[in-house]
Amino acid sequence: MTELKILMVDDHPIIIEGYQNVLQATKTDDQELLIETANNCDTAQLMIERAADNRPYDVCFFDISLPGSLDGTITSGEDLATLSKQLMPNAKIIILTMFNETFRIHNIIKEINPDGFLIKSDLTSMELADAFQHILKSPPYYS
Repeated sequence: MTELKILMVDDHPIIIEGYQNVLQATKTDDQELLIETANNCDTAQLMIERAADNRPYDVCFFDISLPGSLDGTITSGEDLATLSKQLMPNAKIIILTMFNETFRIHNIIKEINPDGFLIKSDLTSMELADAFQHILKSPPYYS
């Protein structure tokens, strides 16, 4: 049994619930998903730092548009993804966003080099499930 520790960060709880439901319903028989969630940058930063010191996440999902941290050091999901790569270099990073401007997408991919990049407006439950399994086996996956 492969146990996967997953962090999902989005400021809309219904979105996280949808992602969780899709992944739990479509995981393979040999996968056990341990999913933790955060709805803001402060909570996510704390969870990342704690996990890095104990058992790092295997996969992190980050929405790009998030309210910044109270101290202003983390301003978006991009900053959280960068922090995750620094503290947990083996974690798979998946970016989810509503942004579909080519320049912005190019910059995110260039700066973060995520294992997955999914545009929410194009995303179906099956694409999310397929992307997740693809990223686990042979990243990257860009929608």
